[in-house]
Amino acid sequence: EERGAGVGEDLYIFFACVLLGGAGGVVYDVFYPVRRLIERKTRKFAAAADVLFFFLFSLVYVAASVVFAFPALRWYMFAGCMAGLILYLKSFHRILAFFCDMLYNKRKK
Repeated sequence: EERGAGVGEDLYIFFACVLLGGAGGVVYDVFYPVRRLIERKTRKFAAAADVLFFFLFSLVYVAASVVFAFPALRWYMFAGCMAGLILYLKSFHRILAFFCDMLYNKRKK
């Protein structure tokens, strides 16, 4: 019989999933330029790249759930992963893109 997690443990797991989602955003940033480069030749690759990303992300999630001894899948775990990914894409991704553009423009001059 599985015992229920306490509120503190639930929060710990939720924030771990948020961090995991943020790390997924970093991986997505690595996939994105490759996806854009190849997407110009064939549109089918874009969907395949997204499927591959989420497959790899799910493997990382399973590994993290084993390492951190997460209980059975809960809705807030999925919500935490998605929140971390969205937070990354809406904040850190933009900051990183700004600095990359700035470095690119300085190098171009």
